[in-house]
Amino acid sequence: MKKNLIKKIRKKTIFGLNIMRNKSKLQIILLGIIFALSIIVNYDFIDDQGANEGTIEHRDETNLKNLKNSGYWTTNFIHVDGNWSNTEGSYSWCSGDGSWNNPYTIENVTIDASTSPTGNGIFINNSKNEYFIIRNCTIFNAGSGIYDGGIKLENTNNGTLSNNNCSNNLQNGIFLFSNCKNNTISGNTANNNLYQGIWLYTGCNNNTISGNSAYNNVYSGIRLFDGCHDNIISGNTVGNLGSSLDQDRGISLETGCNYNIISGNTANYNLNHGIYLDIGCNNNAISGNTANYNWQQGIYLLDNCNENIISGNTVNDNDKNGIYLNNYCNENTISGNTANGNRDKQGLALATFCDNNIISGNTFNDNYIGIYFGGECHNNTFLGNAVNDNDKYGIYLLGTCNENIISGNTFSNIGALRGIFLNSECDNNAISGNTVNNNYRGINLYNCDNNTIKGNIVFDNNVGIQLGVDCFDNILFYNYIFNNSNNNGYDSGSNYWDNGVIGNYWDDYTGIDADYDGIGDTPYDVPGGAGNKDNKPIMIYEDIFFNLPDDLTYEVGTVGHNITWIVINPSMLPLTFNVYMDGTSVKTGQLFPAINEIVINVDGLDSSIYGFTIEVADGNGGMFTDGVWVTVTNTKPIFTATPNDFSYEVGETGNNLSWTFSDASTNDPTYTLTRNVLPLIIDDPCISGEAINISVDGLGAGSYCFTIEIDDGYGEAIMDCAWVTVTSEIIPNLLFVEIIDQSFTLEYFNITSSVYNESGQGIDSATIQMWWNGIDVSNNVVDLGNGLYFVSLEPIVVAPGEDPILLTMIISAEGFRDKSIETYIAVDPDTMSKDDEELSEFPLIIIIIASTSIAGGIGVAGITIFLLRKRSRLNASN
Repeated sequence: MKKNLIKKIRKKTIFGLNIMRNKSKLQIILLGIIFALSIIVNYDFIDDQGANEGTIEHRDETNLKNLKNSGYWTTNFIHVDGNWSNTEGSYSWCSGDGSWNNPYTIENVTIDASTSPTGNGIFINNSKNEYFIIRNCTIFNAGSGIYDGGIKLENTNNGTLSNNNCSNNLQNGIFLFSNCKNNTISGNTANNNLYQGIWLYTGCNNNTISGNSAYNNVYSGIRLFDGCHDNIISGNTVGNLGSSLDQDRGISLETGCNYNIISGNTANYNLNHGIYLDIGCNNNAISGNTANYNWQQGIYLLDNCNENIISGNTVNDNDKNGIYLNNYCNENTISGNTANGNRDKQGLALATFCDNNIISGNTFNDNYIGIYFGGECHNNTFLGNAVNDNDKYGIYLLGTCNENIISGNTFSNIGALRGIFLNSECDNNAISGNTVNNNYRGINLYNCDNNTIKGNIVFDNNVGIQLGVDCFDNILFYNYIFNNSNNNGYDSGSNYWDNGVIGNYWDDYTGIDADYDGIGDTPYDVPGGAGNKDNKPIMIYEDIFFNLPDDLTYEVGTVGHNITWIVINPSMLPLTFNVYMDGTSVKTGQLFPAINEIVINVDGLDSSIYGFTIEVADGNGGMFTDGVWVTVTNTKPIFTATPNDFSYEVGETGNNLSWTFSDASTNDPTYTLTRNVLPLIIDDPCISGEAINISVDGLGAGSYCFTIEIDDGYGEAIMDCAWVTVTSEIIPNLLFVEIIDQSFTLEYFNITSSVYNESGQGIDSATIQMWWNGIDVSNNVVDLGNGLYFVSLEPIVVAPGEDPILLTMIISAEGFRDKSIETYIAVDPDTMSKDDEELSEFPLIIIIIASTSIAGGIGVAGITIFLLRKRSRLNASN
């Protein structure tokens, strides 16, 4: 059909021109025709291939309706400089209108960016107000410039990057550069990049980075740098997996990145640190992460990192430290973490000048040293931690660490040198309420003054409490020291072993209590050669607490959890008791002679760590205390069954997705379901162990991401995504259109078109929508029968050099794919008005009609030059 059209063009051109008179003009016109036809033929060829190897534009309207499989499109780069509408109108891999409900979408593109002029595979910049999605794309070989990336956003907001593979790039996998806000980066793979896997740089705030994999990148898996605030980094996996590339850090925050949330990530096997905070990163929340088997630290705060919360993390088996605060890291809260098996160094280390930190409820077991304060660390609180089975020290304060509180901890370090060790001018510290057993030295001070040691239980050590020769004015009272194999106490300095009212309990005290006041009548001589004495030794210990309950852990929402103390009152008078929860009294009463049971129900607490303390007056001005830590956990729900991605043919039925989950809590969970980001079901009830079944029948051809989020009702949630691809093998018949007749005057423009099928048969009863210069003239189209359609248009003429007028048609017929045509018409009014030309001058009207239509991936295009002759009165008379 194209050949027939070209023949008609050639025929009208040859027989309609005065060749001798207009030879030069003819040459110019013919060159223009050849050039235009060469462009159109090239356009058709590329469109037939279904692939774009450069920056050639597609305008295949049908491709926007049906999503392609990953890799359907290939190119060497994509660049959107805020010009989304132009991109959407030019490229088949981009759809949408930029609204929240219908974001611009780039998907299913494979990009080898080795020749990209921008250095990036996909580069979006200066896009501040539109919503967009980049998904299911594969990008590799992006440039070697430090600011290049597989996908790069710059000064861009409201983007969603999901399920892309940005691996094997020469610098960065995914890169957000300068003032990128409110973007979501989820479910992507960014491995084996030579710099960062995912990098946020300079003022990138309020972004969410979740569920990504970033392995074997040379510097960091995920990095925030230079003032990136209020971002959420959750559920990512970052580390090294058997590659020649060694990733230095799993997650890295550097240079003033504040108020970020880092939660639920796995950061194992990194060359240096699992999670790293550099200079001046403050007020970040690092919780629920796993950072094991790193060659340096699990979690590392370098310098001047203040007011961060590090909670509920697991940092085991790192080659050096589990958690490390380097210099001038102040007012951080470190709670509920597990830092075990860090054999070369410490479970927790504070290097120097780290003040006012709170370290509570952690487990530091099986390390070389449980906790280490390096020097000049003041006013820190070490409360309620379990520090057991470490090789050398339970807690070690070295060099002028003053006014710290070490309270309510357990130090059971079998084979260790010391449970609690203060060395070299560590003064004015408070060591109270700790349980210290099975150490070579239970509590040991060397060259330390004015410390208070009270209320500790020290037993089964070689030496219970030992103070060195240069220790002065330390005060020790209300401690229970027994069953230590060599000495219960040993003091070579000058210290006080009572407060003037009460001293300590010694199981090897041989004195008597003739007046039954609970205080021995003669002093207890403390070994060590310095003549120190406990002038007020306690006579009773085991008569008060018959049993000491263990710390308790339970799942939020479950019931039946109690703390039970059994207390013996050996006196003839009632004794009083008071139970506190985190310092607030929750129960008071009296203990009568004989056995008393005190039961505290601790059901109904929110997930956190609570300290319960009982105080029992001994009737003689003294007080017995015991503490129990209650940890209320909220274990994430887990999926026990998830659906696989699958596809089905349009019209098939019985297609379902099914999820089953398990949740340890008893609160009623709910689930939310979205399809391609749009919500389908919001907060519907669900039941642990019962399947959630969703029908996905009735979808049109395309790819759909069904995402389910299950919320356990206590703040923990899990997500899963399943892709459903709906295919269609039905290929509609193609329509063909040819303009077969036309006439043009100053009163009317008449055009007759033929609409026919592949066999050349005319198509009647087609619907033709037509716009002339942007005005709908569809009602002017007349069906002449036999596939012929006539329209008379209001004339619009243009002067030479002016733009032609656009005529647009969309032809629809049942059983056929729609056909789109754009036709440009240029009519010279001066030529039309010349009525008195001689016969040999042939007045000409030149109408250039450039039509383009695309259907089924086959482009039909042509340029027609119509040369119309308007006879003069002289010619008509002949």
